[in-house]
Amino acid sequence: MQIEQLVAEPGFERLKKHLIDLTGLEFYATRDVDLAGRVAHRMTRLAVTTAENYLDILRTQPRELEELIAALTIGETYFFRHREQWDALRDTALPELMQHRQREKTLFAWSAGCANGAEVYSLAILLRRDLDLRGWDVSLLGTDLNANALEAARDGTYGDWSLRGTDPATRVGCFLPRGKQFQIRNEFKQGVTFAQHNLVQDTAPGFFDLILCRNVLMYFDRPRAAEVIERFYQALRPDGWLMVGHSDAESSLFSKFHSVQLDGTVLFRKTFSPPAPAPPPPRPPARPARRGSPLQRIRDLADRGLLEPASSECRIALADGHASPTLYLYQALIQAQLGMPTEKPLEQALALDPGYVPALFYQAMFALDREDRHQARTGFRTLRAHLARLTPTTAFPEMDQITARELSEVAAMHLRTLDA
Repeated sequence: MQIEQLVAEPGFERLKKHLIDLTGLEFYATRDVDLAGRVAHRMTRLAVTTAENYLDILRTQPRELEELIAALTIGETYFFRHREQWDALRDTALPELMQHRQREKTLFAWSAGCANGAEVYSLAILLRRDLDLRGWDVSLLGTDLNANALEAARDGTYGDWSLRGTDPATRVGCFLPRGKQFQIRNEFKQGVTFAQHNLVQDTAPGFFDLILCRNVLMYFDRPRAAEVIERFYQALRPDGWLMVGHSDAESSLFSKFHSVQLDGTVLFRKTFSPPAPAPPPPRPPARPARRGSPLQRIRDLADRGLLEPASSECRIALADGHASPTLYLYQALIQAQLGMPTEKPLEQALALDPGYVPALFYQAMFALDREDRHQARTGFRTLRAHLARLTPTTAFPEMDQITARELSEVAAMHLRTLDA
């Protein structure tokens, strides 16, 4: 099929909009020829003659959608790409995290947009070979939109070109020769999990000490990039770190973070200052009228990063008799960001509604965050049992419209990691 002919079809614009809305790949909004070339290749393979017909296939055949996404998201990556960033992690971010997590000895990291897994395994090598993490529980999650890339990541076999950023000692000590290729040693696969994840549509798959997302945000338009960065901020634990690509580090998008300038790169840290203990403020005899519902005011404040005012609004709403599972959930999430206990408000939410799915999910996630593996395992199993009673498309507005099916898959992923 001629690329120019495909671009000129009326259905091509609808096809492009569908793909961008689904994946967030705004990169292709002004690159019709690049997009049409990849689409035309898939259409030829399927003997499809029009963009409209191919769009119908994408809407009804998930496997073909995965094949096209794989063609659109082929990322060029290799081990220890941009060495200055890895040096910054080794010398600054990771030692600081180890100091903060010394008591619990847990470290959770997420490589978002991990492609073929080279970034995840680079981090595994850095942690297990270069830093003393004996006795630590280290979990590394790699996610990507491209299912084919994830299969390659799980296999962990790479050609010489992918190892061009490594020295001979790393090749010998961290890989096993497989003909002309190299396979990552099993010791560096320990604690590593891969899962499919859409950064635009899906909620963050947990809470993390470190998030890596390099050279991915540049494919999104500014509003979508801002939404993804906000999700990263909410998914980071107190004093957690974010590393993005050099092309992604536009400072205005990271205003909530503390930027740390290091040799040749910049990292972003989620700063944490525990609130000073103080009794609740005295309630005046009368307050000015407040706009919106209590839940909306609390969410608006929290979304703007005004956590202490949001926490105060929670207390006022409860005192005014507005108790609900959602209000207690918001209180727990805000207290988590402030470094305060979350168990009581979640228990109160479930006392009002024992099947309240968002509270069940976060109860399990916070148990995982505390390294209470037994409670986390029990929590995720209970969550899946409740989700099984719902239709798969049931959506939860408190969790950015994530569906029961998607939430069940997230819980299953955590259970596989816990059982392993």
